Amino acid sequence: MAVTHDELDVAPADGSHMERARNETSDALLKALDKAGTDARAALEQTTEEHLMTSWRLLARGQVVIETPRYA
Repeated sequence: MAVTHDELDVAPADGSHMERARNETSDALLKALDKAGTDARAALEQTTEEHLMTSWRLLARGQVVIETPRYA
C-alpha cells in the first residue's frame, strides 16, 4: 500500500471505506495471501527507486502519525 497510495488513514473521521472480505476457510485464507503477495510483487516491479524515496503518510482521524520515505 505504501507503494501505490500516498497515505493511509487508519481511523477516518467519516468511517472506513475499505471492504473486508471474510475468509472463513483455510483455502480462502491461502487464496487471499497469494493474491496479496502477487499484488505486492507487481507494485514493486512497477515502481522506481525515485518513487520509493518520496514520502508516505500514516494518519489517524486526519492527523499525521508518521511521515516517512516509502522504502522505510
